[in-house]
Amino acid sequence: MAQFSAAANTLVRMSRRGSRHEARAALAYLARRHTVATNASLAEVLGVSRPDPVPKLMRRFARWLTEREDVRQRHMLLVEQFRL
Repeated sequence: MAQFSAAANTLVRMSRRGSRHEARAALAYLARRHTVATNASLAEVLGVSRPDPVPKLMRRFARWLTEREDVRQRHMLLVEQFRL
């Protein structure tokens, strides 16, 4: 989880609360898939007031992975960088 906390700080600074920024969705997707982080703990890191939006962010990123080549490429870079 420490790996993701450092990355989270950088990624969350890139986007505002309520933003549809890809970084927020990527963080939710990767953290839930590769750590034991809960929706509640991710909500705090992402700066949302409740854990409810976290699954929506994950679904959004999963959809982008199927629809967008640029997102798939960045996803693979993150997976390689963090050795997931």
